[in-house]
Amino acid sequence: MKAKLNLQAIRVAERLLKKPFGEFDLTDEETVLTLMYAMVSENNDKVFTLKRFPDILEMGKIRKQIHDAVLDEMAYIDQFKEEVSDKEEKAPYMGDLAVLLITFGLDAHFVLYEMKLFEIGDYIKAIDEHKKEQMERDRLWTFYTILPHIDQKKLKKPQDLMPFPWESEQLEKDALEQLEKDKDMFNKFFNSKPL
Repeated sequence: MKAKLNLQAIRVAERLLKKPFGEFDLTDEETVLTLMYAMVSENNDKVFTLKRFPDILEMGKIRKQIHDAVLDEMAYIDQFKEEVSDKEEKAPYMGDLAVLLITFGLDAHFVLYEMKLFEIGDYIKAIDEHKKEQMERDRLWTFYTILPHIDQKKLKKPQDLMPFPWESEQLEKDALEQLEKDKDMFNKFFNSKPL
């Protein structure tokens, strides 16, 4: 019996445990058993239920082998973890990420069975960048399309038409930096001695 931790196995485990992969407690026996079941059931042709899985493990004396496979896979994944930001974010369902990747054109078999888990972040970043570029391109064309029909004093650039969240954050950051510079210049002027 093959046991492999891939997105398809994680999707099955998430459904059975009704929580995202990031919230799995690998010290909990039920969670580990469910993950082991998913790793085996999704990578072999034989169909069996989670209820029957403990009996199958004991019959073939393969429990330790599969348990070790789970630990090896988790250790492999851990070495690629990036530092987590201070923001409290809810763990996403890996199944949802798989669907997103497939929807944006990645081969379903590759995503579900072959892709390494640490690669997901790279693909998601690429999709986000592609979406941003597409939105900016669409806004630019909309701007040029409506330009002859609007007061050009009010809309001077595409960002005036519709600023995007990532641009608003940068504008706010730039405004705060300018405010600090102005404050420093004011303090220097105010504290300077008259001639």
